Amino acid sequence: MIELLVFSVSSIPKNGNNKQKQKNDAKKVIKQVAREMGLALAENSGIPGARLAYKAAAKTTKIVKRAAKKPRPNAFKIDSSPKIRLFSQPTSRGVTLSEPAMRYLKSFIEPFDQSIKNVGMPRPGSMPSYKVTGFVRGTGQIGAAGVGFIWFAPTLCNDRVCIGYSSSVYAQNFIASLPSDTYGASIASPAINTMSNLPYTASQLLVPTSNSATIVEGRIVSASFRAYYTGTTLNESGQFYAYADPNFDSIVGNTHTNTTPQTESYDIGELGSKDATEIRSAGRKDMSLVFVPPANFYNDYPATNSNDLRKIFPYSNNVSQGITATPVGAANAVIALTGVAGQSFYYEAITHAEYVGPGVIQALLSPSFTDTVGFDSVQMLLNRAQRRCASDARVSFRECVRREALADGIRF
Repeated sequence: MIELLVFSVSSIPKNGNNKQKQKNDAKKVIKQVAREMGLALAENSGIPGARLAYKAAAKTTKIVKRAAKKPRPNAFKIDSSPKIRLFSQPTSRGVTLSEPAMRYLKSFIEPFDQSIKNVGMPRPGSMPSYKVTGFVRGTGQIGAAGVGFIWFAPTLCNDRVCIGYSSSVYAQNFIASLPSDTYGASIASPAINTMSNLPYTASQLLVPTSNSATIVEGRIVSASFRAYYTGTTLNESGQFYAYADPNFDSIVGNTHTNTTPQTESYDIGELGSKDATEIRSAGRKDMSLVFVPPANFYNDYPATNSNDLRKIFPYSNNVSQGITATPVGAANAVIALTGVAGQSFYYEAITHAEYVGPGVIQALLSPSFTDTVGFDSVQMLLNRAQRRCASDARVSFRECVRREALADGIRF
């Protein structure tokens, strides 16, 4: 005979202050009664393993019920909430920059920071690109005439001269261009350097249009360079003159040979007369310059049928210097230094660039972002900060950007 457990109504907990709790407790008791009855019937059925089978079936039923309650994922549902802010948001108080726009801005105010390597430009129409960071470092000396300098012509290739600087044998008081015959440091010509860690040579960027499968086109995201006085403290004297032409015009003067001084060039007095020139006493603190494009076409990829200088020296305004057979784009920014002849200075230049085209290995491409509002806001901010920095030698370019952003309501 089957023995059943007996439960009375009095076994249900009573709580006059909580009727819902009483209902829940009653449901639990009913479930327990049903379970005990089922187990008792299974034990007394005489069928081997009936009790175990009943418990397994009950467990399976629970799992099925839980799975039925869970909503099925929709394969066609798109997550509309990105992990990062991809678009700048205009507000009543200004603009809040997106993540791509902030990285782009940081490439100008902190160009040597490791966190912005391989940065892209959030310009409308951006496509997946190969993003790289090239740099070059070296040392120069103040020349025999008490003037030293380093100029930078940002390039997209790794085998053409992009840096010219004075050596201890340089004997002029002006900024010298490359000679038209032989490169190398002399009394009238600068020493040279290339940005050899960029990925493409000039010939790879100058592929004829007929060979369309290997075309590579590049653009500069940002470029900057800086110099430090590293001579003796006893001979520390003079001033820095940092000038980036606002219109990207040439600062290196006319053609000359390796041993013949040029007749047209910028000297220290002319640099000091420019309102865009930053002037500061020479010292251990670095003097830096950043290239701020004055027009949007400098930020575009070159057309396939563009001339050679446009493809490899996009900031040169199609003005060249040096040997005619392998022309170099004219530099449009220089850091000059006056002081004791023979004293050394250290320099470093950096270029953030991106490349597209069928000649780029497709596995190297990474996504690019478009942010019209953020891009235009950054361009406006940089142009104003550059002028403000030139008018006040006591503040850095970064501080000028911060002040202009505060005035324009641009938030990072």
